[in-house]
Amino acid sequence: MSKRIVLMMTLLLNVAVMLGRPAYSKPVDILQPDGTTVTLVMHGDEFQSFTTTADGYTVVKGSDGFYRYAVRQGHVLAASAFVARNAEVRQETEKAFLNNIQKMERPEMSETGKQWKKQISKMYRSTYDNLEHGQRRAVTPGTISERIDYSKFKGLVLLVNWSDKTFKMQAPQGFYQKLTSERNYKDDSKSVYPFNIKGSVRDYFYDNSLGIFDPTFDVTGPITINISCEYPWPKDELGNIREGWGERAAEILKAVMTEADKTVDFNNYDLNNDGFVDMVYIIFAGYGSYMIGNNMKYMWPHANNYADYNDAGQRLCDYFNFPSFDGKKFGRYACGVEIQDYESQSDKHAYADGIGTMCHEFSHVLGLADHYGSFLAHTPGKYDLMDDGVNFNQGLSPVGYSAFERYVLGFADNTVTTLEVAGNYSLEPFNTSNKAFIVKTQNDGEVFYVENRQKQGWDESLPKHGLLVWRVDTSDPQKFISNTVNVGMGDECLQLVGNAPYMGIDLMPATNASWRTKEAAIDLFDITTNGGVISFQAGKDLYPLTIEDFEATPLSESGATGVAGKFCSWDLTNAAVVQSPLYYGNGEHVVRLQKDGMLSSSAIEKDFRSISFRIRNSEEYNLRVFFRTSTDGTTWTALPTAESYYTIPDSEPLDFLFCDIPKGTRFQIAVTTDDSKHTSATCYVDDIVVTYKKDATGIETVKDKNIDVHAPTYNMAGQRVDKNFKGLVIKGDKKFVIK
Repeated sequence: MSKRIVLMMTLLLNVAVMLGRPAYSKPVDILQPDGTTVTLVMHGDEFQSFTTTADGYTVVKGSDGFYRYAVRQGHVLAASAFVARNAEVRQETEKAFLNNIQKMERPEMSETGKQWKKQISKMYRSTYDNLEHGQRRAVTPGTISERIDYSKFKGLVLLVNWSDKTFKMQAPQGFYQKLTSERNYKDDSKSVYPFNIKGSVRDYFYDNSLGIFDPTFDVTGPITINISCEYPWPKDELGNIREGWGERAAEILKAVMTEADKTVDFNNYDLNNDGFVDMVYIIFAGYGSYMIGNNMKYMWPHANNYADYNDAGQRLCDYFNFPSFDGKKFGRYACGVEIQDYESQSDKHAYADGIGTMCHEFSHVLGLADHYGSFLAHTPGKYDLMDDGVNFNQGLSPVGYSAFERYVLGFADNTVTTLEVAGNYSLEPFNTSNKAFIVKTQNDGEVFYVENRQKQGWDESLPKHGLLVWRVDTSDPQKFISNTVNVGMGDECLQLVGNAPYMGIDLMPATNASWRTKEAAIDLFDITTNGGVISFQAGKDLYPLTIEDFEATPLSESGATGVAGKFCSWDLTNAAVVQSPLYYGNGEHVVRLQKDGMLSSSAIEKDFRSISFRIRNSEEYNLRVFFRTSTDGTTWTALPTAESYYTIPDSEPLDFLFCDIPKGTRFQIAVTTDDSKHTSATCYVDDIVVTYKKDATGIETVKDKNIDVHAPTYNMAGQRVDKNFKGLVIKGDKKFVIK
C-alpha cells in the first residue's frame, strides 16, 4: 500500500596523524562517591572529547571524585560547586545556576591536538583529490588508492596482550578469523555478544561494494608485549591529547610489530611490492578509553599511516626509527580493543566489540574521512558508518555505506547518476540496487546525494527509513583530506539536510535552510513509497510556497494575539516569539511553546496543498504535540492519529507535514506533557512552510490528450521535461497543467 513517507535529509615534526572512531555516545549511569548516580554521555573523538549530562550540560571530574557541572575559567573548564545530577532530581538552586550555563560547553583544544588536526593525512588524498564539482573524476578501476588493489587485498590482524591485561575470551584467534573473514558468517550462540552475529567484516565490505571488494584477513596471536595497558594514556582529564602521545603510540607499535615479526612473514602483506606493509589491524586486549567511566589511560581506537611525511619531509616510520620487518616498512594500520563495554559493569558482563569499529577504522585505510563533527555540528549521526553508525547491536550491525561513500570509493561508478531533467522518478532500496541521484547546486563543488534507505541488510538498524538526502560540499577538498569535514556548526561539508521522522512529501527550497540557501538545481515533490520503492516528481518551482520563519516577527510576550505573520496572523497561548536558543531554530527568532501552549492561526485565505513545520523538544522526557484545525476558532479537531497526538522524544526534533487544508480553516499547534508528573513542556517551532495548489491560480487545466505529444514540453524553470511529467508546463506560447 502506498503511503506518505519520511523525508530523511535526515593534525610538527613528531606528530603522526591518527584518526579514530568517535566516543561511544550511549548514555550510561555513573556512580558518584556519595552513592547517587548520574546519567552521562561522552562526545568527541581521539583528538578531543568531553562529557555531558543527558540534557547536555558539560561536566568535569573534580579532585574529590565527583562529576560536577563545568564552568569556563579563561581557556579551560573547571569543576563548579554543584555536583552533576539528572534533571528530575535537581534542586531549584541548581536549576538557577544552570540557567546561566551554556549547554555543550567544550574545552579549548590543546596545541598538541591542534597540531594533530593540522597535519595533512595523505591516507585520504587519493580519494578526495578525485572529487571535482562535487563529483568523482575517472580513476583507475578497481583501486582503493595508489597503493591498494581491491582485487588482491589481504589484510593482517594482530591480537595483542598487554603485560597486565590478556584476552578475556577463550581461543580468540579462531573467533576473530571467522569474524573478519568468513563469508556469510552467522552465529546465534550469543557466547560473546548479547546479539546474534549476522555478518563478518568481509561480508560488510563485499555487500557494500556489491562484490568489488572482497577482503580476507589472516589473524595472528595473541602475542604479548611488555607494556602496560595503562601506558597509552592518550588524553588528559579534560579530554585533550596529552604531550608525548605520538611517542608512546610509536613505542607500542614498534613493540607489536617486533613481536609479530617472530612468526609473521610480512612479505605476504605487501601485494604491490612498494616496500610497505599494505595494512595491519591490531586488536588490543581489554577495554578502551572511548567509553565514559573507563580508565582514561587505555587505548582509544584509531587509524594512522606511518608511510606519510611530516612537515620536515621525513616519513613517520623513519622519524620514529621503526626497523624493517622482513624487508618491509611499517605503513598503514588501524586498531581497536577487545571489549566494548563499561569496566564498571564487568561483574555483570564484558561484551566484545563487534565489527563496527573495524569497519570504521578500515574505511579510513580505504580513504574515507570521519564524518562526525566537533560537538554541535549537524552531522549524519547514526545514519553513517563514519559517524555514530558503528555501534548498533554491540557493533555487530554497522550501517551500510551511503551513496556518497560508495561513489567516492568507486563502488557505484555507473549507478549514481546526476538528476537534471524534470520528470517522475523512482528509487529502489540503495543497499541492493546501488542506485542514487546527484542533484547539483549553483555552488561549485556542492551537490546533494539522494538515496532510498530501507531497514534491510546492513541498514536494518537505521533510526528511520526513507529518502535520505546528503549535502556534500567538496569546494575545499582539503577539509576531507585533513579530516576536518564537520568541524563545527555552520561549517559542515557532509550532512543530512533535515529529518522528518514520520512524514514528508516534498524536498524543495522550503523544507530546510541547508537546501534552501544552496539553491538546488531541481526539487523533489510528492514523495511516496510503495513496497520499499520510493517515487517522486522532480522539477523546479512546481508549487507556490510561503515560509513563516518568524524572522520579521517582533519578539513577543506570552499570550499575544493577532501577531502579524506572512500568510496569517497568530495567537500565542502559553507561547511567545523569542530569540532562538542555540540549536533550536534556523535563524534568530523561533516560537517557544510551554506546557499547554498553543500557536493558533487566523483563517487561511487560500487552499493549502501542504503545511509542514519542525518542532524541537527541549525537555528530558517525551512530550505530546497536537495539530488541530477549526472552521470557527472555537471547536478544534485533531488531525487523525490513533491517539490524536504525536509523541516527540526527549531532546529531539520532529518534522510534521499535513496535506489539503481548505481555505477558511484555522490551524493550531499545541503541546503538553506525556504524563502528569512533569510540570514543564518547552518546545520550539520554526519554519512553517505552506504550499498552494496550482489549480487555484487560474491557469488553464487540460488533459494529456489535448496536447500535441510531439511538441517539446518545458517546466516553468525552462527545463525540458519528459512525457510522464505532471504539473505546470509550457508548450509553444501557452501554459498548461498536465494531470
